[in-house]
This record gives sequence, C-alpha cells and structure tokens, in this order.
Amino acid sequence: MTLIFDDQSTDLGTHALLIGVGDYPYLKGGSAPAQLFVHHMEMGQLSSPPISVQEMASWLSDPVSGMLNTARPLRSLEVLGSSSTTPQMLVLPGRPDTPLQRASMVNVEEAVATWMERAGRNTGNTLLFFFCGHGISYSLGESSLLLDDFGSNPLMPMAHAIDFDTFRFGLIRRCAAENQVFFLDACRTEMATAFERQFGDANKGIPIVTGGGGLSAIRNKAVPVFFATGLGSLAYGQPGEPTIFTQGLLRAFRGSASREASNNGWEVVATAITEGVNKCVESLAFQKIPQYCDSKDANRPLLLHRLRGKPEVVVKVTTSEEQLNDTLFSCESKPPPPLFTDKRIPPGKAPWWIHLPAGQYTFTAVSHRSSLLIGSCEKHVAPPASEVTL
Repeated sequence: MTLIFDDQSTDLGTHALLIGVGDYPYLKGGSAPAQLFVHHMEMGQLSSPPISVQEMASWLSDPVSGMLNTARPLRSLEVLGSSSTTPQMLVLPGRPDTPLQRASMVNVEEAVATWMERAGRNTGNTLLFFFCGHGISYSLGESSLLLDDFGSNPLMPMAHAIDFDTFRFGLIRRCAAENQVFFLDACRTEMATAFERQFGDANKGIPIVTGGGGLSAIRNKAVPVFFATGLGSLAYGQPGEPTIFTQGLLRAFRGSASREASNNGWEVVATAITEGVNKCVESLAFQKIPQYCDSKDANRPLLLHRLRGKPEVVVKVTTSEEQLNDTLFSCESKPPPPLFTDKRIPPGKAPWWIHLPAGQYTFTAVSHRSSLLIGSCEKHVAPPASEVTL
C-alpha cells in the first residue's frame, strides 16, 4: 500500500482510497508480450488513469484550492497507481514525491483492509473510493474493475478483478463509516462473447470484502455511486489528459455540482453531482462522443465540499445561426469591466462554452467586420449551468 498520510485521529473526517490503472502488462500492447492474455477483449494500455489519480489526489489534499469540508476534513489518503513509468510518482505540494505501489490484487487487498480500519474509527466518517481503469459490466447491478495483473492467470482471469457490487455491499456491512462514496471512472461495456464462452459470466471477480445480512444495512447510510458512463457504454480519455469524467468531476466541484446553503455559502452535495458532472463534460471541447455520468443511491444530500467563493457556472452560448463566418462574442459582468472577450474569425460552429462566476451578465455577439449586432441579452447565471441564446 502507499499511505500518503494518516492523522491518526478518531474525529469526524474523510478517508480516501484512490486507484489508477493505466499499465496492464498482460493486455494488448502490454510490457509482457510473451504472456499476452489471449482473451484481452481488445483492452490495452491507458494513458489517462495515472493522470486522473494524480489530479484527484491533488484536489483532495490541497488546502488552498482543493476539498474544503470542515465537518469531515481529509484525515487519510492512500493511493495505488500503475503506469508505464514504474513506479508512478505522486507529486503533491508540500510533500516529498512518493513512489506508488502498483494496483495489483495483492496490494489492493492490503490497502482496502487498512483503509476500512481508518474509516471505521468514527461512525460519522466518510469513506471515499475512486477507481480509474478498465471495467466490465454484466447488468445494472454487476460491475467488475480490472486491476493491473488482470490476465496474468489465463485459467482464472477474474482473480485479478474486483467484484465491485459485492465489494461495495461488504463495505456497507463491515465498515462502521455511515457515509461511503464511490467514483468509478471506467467503461461499463459487456464482456466479449469469446471471453464469456471460455470463462462464463458467473465469476465477477474478487469481492475483497464480504458481508451478510439484508438491505437494512443500507437504511441509515449514505452510499452513493457515481459511474463515469451509462450502462453498456464506454468511458473516454485523451492522451496526456485526465479522463473526461475526472475533468468533469473536478470542474463540477468548482461550482456546477453546488447548491446554495442556508448560510449563504455554496455546498457540493451528493444529490447534485450527476447533473453537475454532465454539464461540465458536455462543455469539454474535445468531447466527440456523448458520455453521461450515471449514479446509484445518490439520494441523500451528503456534503462533500464547501466552495470558498462564488460557484463557477458552465454557460452555453448559441445564436440563431449555428454557423457564423465572422463573430466577436463578449460577456460583461454587471457592473463592468468585461470579464471575458473571445475573438473567433471564423469562430467555427456554435455553441460557445464559457465558465463564469455566478452573477448577472450581458452577453453580446456582433459581426467583427461590419459591427452589426447579431444578438444581445442579460442573464443571471447560476449552478448547475445556464444557456444563453443570442
């Protein structure tokens, strides 16, 4: 395991376990070609998970611009990562660079055991789990998360995958923490036919934690799960960038997943995350194929983060003509001065996406060459997102 820190406190807090798997030695393009797993299902190497897990760790532990939760501050952080650069180094401000243990089944099992113990120190704690890597889904309630040694045992490949749903229920039953939040940044496509014929679909992986009993264990706990994508769908990333989901999630924490609190501040709560992430993901310029965050049991307003100022709002701006040859778009706060000016000659296809602090704005589009007004309007923008048509 790679324990980044643990304050040893029994006071209320958040205990996080992050796993990022980009290097799969036994899958397509892996570092063990002589031991290539024949039924790799076209799954290969991933560049985004190591970056995504770094970004999540940075946000959780940054005291200046990261997670702010005075009720349940971050009290422990454990990270495992598998990248083509071995070992993967975790770089956090104010801490020495840390080599991460690889996300193999043995290491993950050890990390889960100690993470559960820390989170169980106080029943009011929040247990936070983040996984980024390959995933498989079988049905609405059956998912597997593939660790870096998946395929190393060609006779029983699922021995190196987490049976997520049994794992989650085991945590609910066995860990005292009443708040348990799961972020799964992985595909949810079904297994290949050849794989199913060879190995069957009864084995979903190793649950790591098991627990008996009925559904009453869930009754008094907040246990939301946030999937990067819908059932049967792929999750995407760009080379050298965090995944689309992680980018959307971190941007959503800046405002799109927030709601106004009774003390006039803004809070990110579990019930608002799905919509906030989806608004942010939609705004990403490189997104070519729609990807929608899906959630389960996100029905309680569990507080995850308090904003330090105004929320950042995703704003979608369109015009009556989708294709404009020559446009100057501007946005001014009330009162001035201008906060945003973007010249695009030509601007390409609408819409334009911008991110603005909540407030009142005047939006204007004019022809850059003739200065003729194309459209103008005033609008108050607020979370989760706003749309402006000029």
